[in-house]
Formats: sequence, structure tokens, C-alpha cells
Amino acid sequence: MPINFTQKELEYIEQSKALMPLNFYENVADDNNARDIRIKAFVELIIDDFNLFPPLTGYTIETFPLSYRAIVKFGVQLFALLFEQMGWTLMDFNYSEGGLSLNPDRVGKIEINYKNMLEIYKDRIESGKRIEMMNVGPKALGTPRYNSSIGQFLKVALGCIDLHTQILTKVGYKPIYLLKSERDFVLGHDLKFHKILCVMKRICNEPMFELKTKKSLLFLTGEHPVYIQNGKVEWKVLKDINIKKDNCYILEKDKLKPIKIINIKKIEYNNYLYNLEVSEVNSFIANNIAIHNSSFTWNSP
Repeated sequence: MPINFTQKELEYIEQSKALMPLNFYENVADDNNARDIRIKAFVELIIDDFNLFPPLTGYTIETFPLSYRAIVKFGVQLFALLFEQMGWTLMDFNYSEGGLSLNPDRVGKIEINYKNMLEIYKDRIESGKRIEMMNVGPKALGTPRYNSSIGQFLKVALGCIDLHTQILTKVGYKPIYLLKSERDFVLGHDLKFHKILCVMKRICNEPMFELKTKKSLLFLTGEHPVYIQNGKVEWKVLKDINIKKDNCYILEKDKLKPIKIINIKKIEYNNYLYNLEVSEVNSFIANNIAIHNSSFTWNSP
């Protein structure tokens, strides 16, 4: 039975046909719109791919912004051409209600070309997203310190802490990925509970750092500020900490107590990172260590 497409779906299907090599899609039998269904699924595959690049997004064909459409067209054309050069067609994909997937025995053929072409594709997406965020302006921002175009982008892109990090809340320690904005309250470095205004996350496949004390272990990015004592008390980004001179603060018996840092070392990481925006004090207790909630506003007034 033929499927009725929405207006936007029809637009993407027709635009994609114009971008794809004829050999890539013409051999799909067009019974009950089978060809258009596969082309639509191919577009959805590109949009899903787009969504995975930081900052993470959740667009569908229906919600995809007009300002990004050129990037999706580029992705459709890029991968259709690439597959066609490899002798592939839409018939070399498995189609189901979940969309398109590659036949497993053919994946190896594409690996080298994919890696090379992905760099161009990745740069195009990331550049497009940055430009769009910079043009958004100070709309719908959580707090005054984000009232700038560049602050809008940084807020969306920010995520600094391993997703398994335990955060001290009013109801005890909870993993950061389970925290909810406007619902959970976390303990700040002032030893009072404050509302979470925003929970942010992103994908990270770059090295992070392991901060180790005798009693705690924390994984975070090098730019994230930690509460430090070195004759004076201050916020200091992790990569600038001197383990011979600086002590971090841990929570012990309802007090923040300075403790010697045993080691800071770089580690490989490929998973989600999270961060919180906390009202008033902009800090929280992570794996029993006091840290700031931001990597770029910590030294602002």
C-alpha cells in the first residue's frame, strides 16, 4: 500500500534524487513507493549522523532548520557518490521500519574512503553549527552571564565531567547523568543546597584527566575549574594545577577540607561528558571533590 509523505518529506526526497547518481537509486523497485521510502530513510540516516556531532541535536526531517539544510544536502550527495563509486546502490542497504543499515559483510570495503571523506563532512557540520549558534544571539539563556552570542554556543557545547560522576544532592549522591534541571538541588562550595538550572552533555572522544587523592578519584577535562588551596583559596583549571603546591577540597564531616593531590594524569575517553549549571554559587561536590560548574565563566564577576 503506497505511503503518503508529508510536504517536507517530499521536498527532501525530490532534492535527494537530484543529488544522487542515477545508478545509486534507480534499481530499487518502485512498488508502493519503495524507492522513495528508501531515499527518505537515507536522508534520515544523514540527519541522525548530523545529530551526533557536538553539540548534540535531535532533529528530524520535520524539525530540521532551514539554515542547516545545505549541510544535509551535502551529506546526501557525499555518501551517495561515495557508495556509488564503491559499486553500491540503495539495494546494498537493509531496509526496515527502523530505517537503513549497512550489510555487515560489506562494511570493511568502505573504511579507508570513509575516514578520508568524513573529515570534510565533519568540518562542514561543525563549522555550520558554530556559525548558527553564533548567530542565535542571547535568546532563551539560563542566566545573565550567558547573554552573548558566543556564550550561547559555549553553553550548548559545554560538558566537562565523566557521566558516572557522583554528585551530592539533597537526597544523597546521584550519578550526574540522572540529575534533572529545575528539580534537583546540589551542595555548593558554600555548603548550602542550590537548584540545578541546566544539565548539559556532549560526546567526547578526546583525552581527559584523572584527578586522584587518597580518598577520591575524579575524571574531567583539563579546562574544568577545581576548588584549590595553595596559601590562598581559589578556583583553578585542572590543567594548571601544580600537584606539589596545590591542594583540592573534599567534603568531610559536613566541612570542606583541603587534601593533597596524589596524581593528575591524562587518559583516553570516548563517551558522554556532563556538566551542570548551578544557581547562585556555580559549584557542586563531584565524587566528594568541590568543583565549579563551568569552564569559562568561573573567573567572571
